[in-house]
Amino acid sequence: MSKATRAIPDGYYSITPYITVHDGHAALDFYQRAFGATVVLTMPDEAGKIAHAEIQLAIPG
Repeated sequence: MSKATRAIPDGYYSITPYITVHDGHAALDFYQRAFGATVVLTMPDEAGKIAHAEIQLAIPG
């Protein structure tokens, strides 16, 4: 018997915002500089633009 799939994977939270931007590379650079974000995953498209990315923000406390 297989294990049940978790609705929320480990390391993710119940709220995961999703945004669309024109320049993914610039957006990731901004999030890193402004918020100390860590890039977890990027998936480029055929043209080298960011098709999908995941970042993690440090939660104070």
